[in-house]
Amino acid sequence: MKQFDAIELINRYQLPSLRDMEEGDDVLEWVASYVGSEAFQNRIENFCDNHADKFLFLRVTQCSEEDLSSMEKSWHEVHQSFLTLCDSSIEEFLSGIGFTMERYRTRCQEETCLSESRQRHTRLSFLVQILHACLEYDQFLNVMRRVVDPNYDLKRELASAAEQILQEDSTSSRKDHASVFLEFYHANPSSDFADLEQMFSTFASFA
Repeated sequence: MKQFDAIELINRYQLPSLRDMEEGDDVLEWVASYVGSEAFQNRIENFCDNHADKFLFLRVTQCSEEDLSSMEKSWHEVHQSFLTLCDSSIEEFLSGIGFTMERYRTRCQEETCLSESRQRHTRLSFLVQILHACLEYDQFLNVMRRVVDPNYDLKRELASAAEQILQEDSTSSRKDHASVFLEFYHANPSSDFADLEQMFSTFASFA
């Protein structure tokens, strides 16, 4: 099953644009438009680049539990700094347009409660869910994987195509090879994209 990736989701979801925002628009839409803005993205990219050396371990396939435990302590510390940066950046932005963080958090809670009472997402509650998901630790690691591996998204596209073959293809040989490919993909995160692409292409054209 494909692993959830909030960054992929937010990249597909059309966030409001800052230039289209108007007085009276919901604070949730203002925050979403800011998160998608170049100013916010540049802050995040600079932060991630400055801490990338601590996350090179994400590309290592085999590691001891002791090494992983040591790395994760450092990663959690950077994640906390990441959350602080996001909060302070959003708060600074909101104060400049007449809103407060308290108002933003209240609206997040209101939309979440509304969606729960209706047992379905509103457009704004879905937006809240995406924004909050991007701040979670596992999703932060996905951000850092993209930083230390420029081909991360291309590799995931191959994996998604292999998963689709497993789910929808009726050719047993293609499904068997897709399964082998996915096992290799998950066990070897440091593999070169070119090698994965060649491996995928050898079975993707099977009849």
